[in-house]
Amino acid sequence: MKSAEYGSWFATVPLAMEGLLAEEIRNLGGTDVRECQAGVSFNGPLRVAYRVLMWSRLASRLLHHLAVVPGATRDALYRGAYSVDWMKHMSETCPFMVKATGSNEALHYSEFIAQVVKDAVVDRIRACTGGRPPVDIRNPGITVHCRINREEAVLAVDICSGVLHRRGYRAQQGSAPLRENVAAAMVIRAGWPDAFPAGAGLVDPMCGAGTIAIEAALIAGDIAPGIVPGAAGLNAWKGHNATEWMEEVEEATLRRRAGVKNIPAITGSDRDPELIGFAQKNAARAQVEYAIRFECRDIMDVEPPEGVSTGLIAANPPYGRRLNPQESIEELYGQLGSLWVSRFPNWKVVMITDEASNARAVGLRASRINTIYNGGIPCVLAQFDLTPDNEYRPYRSGAGRRYGLEPMARARGSEAEAFRNRLTKNRAALRGWLKRSGITCYRVYDADLPNFAIAIDVYDERWCVVQEYAPPASIDPVKANDRMHEALAVIPEVLTLDPDCIYLKRRARQKGAAQYGKSGDRGQFDEISEGKYRFLVNFTDYLDTGIFLDHRPIRSRIESMAHGRSFLNLFCYTGTATVYAAGGGARFTRSVDASGTYLGWTESNLRRNGFDTRRHPLIHSDCMEWLNTDTDRYDLIFCDPPTHSVSKDRRAFNVQKDHVALILKAMRRLNRNGIMIFSTNFRKFRMDSSSLAPLIVRDITKETIPRDFQRNPRIHGCWLISAAGE
Repeated sequence: MKSAEYGSWFATVPLAMEGLLAEEIRNLGGTDVRECQAGVSFNGPLRVAYRVLMWSRLASRLLHHLAVVPGATRDALYRGAYSVDWMKHMSETCPFMVKATGSNEALHYSEFIAQVVKDAVVDRIRACTGGRPPVDIRNPGITVHCRINREEAVLAVDICSGVLHRRGYRAQQGSAPLRENVAAAMVIRAGWPDAFPAGAGLVDPMCGAGTIAIEAALIAGDIAPGIVPGAAGLNAWKGHNATEWMEEVEEATLRRRAGVKNIPAITGSDRDPELIGFAQKNAARAQVEYAIRFECRDIMDVEPPEGVSTGLIAANPPYGRRLNPQESIEELYGQLGSLWVSRFPNWKVVMITDEASNARAVGLRASRINTIYNGGIPCVLAQFDLTPDNEYRPYRSGAGRRYGLEPMARARGSEAEAFRNRLTKNRAALRGWLKRSGITCYRVYDADLPNFAIAIDVYDERWCVVQEYAPPASIDPVKANDRMHEALAVIPEVLTLDPDCIYLKRRARQKGAAQYGKSGDRGQFDEISEGKYRFLVNFTDYLDTGIFLDHRPIRSRIESMAHGRSFLNLFCYTGTATVYAAGGGARFTRSVDASGTYLGWTESNLRRNGFDTRRHPLIHSDCMEWLNTDTDRYDLIFCDPPTHSVSKDRRAFNVQKDHVALILKAMRRLNRNGIMIFSTNFRKFRMDSSSLAPLIVRDITKETIPRDFQRNPRIHGCWLISAAGE
């Protein structure tokens, strides 16, 4: 058994909220805070854990890490779990249960893993006391957690009875409730903690059972979620220190008495009188009924609270099945946008919905769009600034004004209709997969029809990049321009995009360094999300945007392989792979590129995701030269070189001619049992495996082509390379 390098504690959280929770835990005194998938690992004494239990508005559970034990087989897992001194954490009479996640080659099923750990716990306690603790999956006093991570098993106990996001005040709710911590994340991400001290109010125009308004009141009143009557409490864990916990309770009580005076005007309304009744009762249970005004009112009658000139509108509008049959999403959301602009000037809006197209239907330019999960369901969190320059524009067709193409009300003709049908079909075919996967940046069309030789990439369901492949010389340029005209009219219509958010790039056949030259100098960057990570993209100045969408599975593979490993990113470009490695728990990373511009971009991406460049340094150097002088070794290397490049001293690099020398240099920097991932988008590339013998070279290209790029499987090539026998 070895001590857990994962941190003393692990707080779980819905996907895409890890960054917010990490910041919250740092503010509560946690150290060595590290974001993981659906959670945050951190260190700290018991008092810090109690602060998280009392004050965290975002965590779902708090687990105490016990040990990391071998978990490659059933017997190894049993022996490892048996080696833990369970009597330090539970008595022989304490009812308990085991929850298991993860799998490996020998342990496939969570139920079987849980059974093995349960047997080990029971046998260890029976050997110590002669008693057998009962198993109770409905009301356990202790919940043991086991997570299989490759050939290891991470063992932990949940020190709190109940789930932290269930505050206890919501005894009644509507048909589509938000989890309490998701509602808190909405207003926190929208800047509510900084807005209310300056006099900002909050309005929830479709409040349902009042969750958003109640969470906003708890934040403004400095009221700890852990002190709300009915909140999850400490359970039968033997490590509990009642004195320290009561000190936290007393501090929270004092802060509540002082903070309730600072709650600003908060109102919630709904057209359903039954839901308003639920909201009022829930606010009373949370003991903030005096601070929130709930009223039965139609959405079109909502106004700012009297005397409040600025604030935040926080909304969870109905969608899909929650709409009445006579309503349409476009009409409802368009009405919301018009109402907000006319009645709430200079306010801000944060809105959660299931589709980015719903946010576009508001008719306003979003200042920020993020992915957020509610009960495991991927949703979109959109923010709008209701400033004078954010003009309300109802949805309309037309595109291409930036490119000298006049907008069309609707492209007509057989060719345009065929393109419209294909794009509609592609979008419908991808929709379910995108929603299940939480993917918001993807390719929706790639030269499916010979007359429309373009690729269409969607970014965060808000922007669209249209890449025009160079037409053959036999194609009439006038005819090609007409078809582009038709495509740019159809695209915003089918994808429900603002025409001004469509960018056209002409991908001509270029050679040498010309393919990497800048096409503009506007310096405009926008933020997109990919899973739980955020990246800056540039739609105007470069042929590529700053992220290769087809590398999505490669980045995920790097994330899954990075934990505890050192990572080297050669030709790092904008550092997206480095962000994934850091997010996967790499011990440290290094990113090398000859471009200072791209390294600056990489630094911005790292900082945007909460990673410090002191632990993830950037190296401004020619990669081939740097490999000659570097003396460190790495467990995981990613290398995605350009097809052609020319260094400052005029030395040319050609990926086909020079890849063997590059790979051999990089492999000298690889630790024993290390792995190199080599990728290239040069479509004529041929891996010279014979010249790399005795290295093991495995082609994983098919495994790394995502579903949205399967029409063009030559979009990239990818190989795993390791030393012989490793």
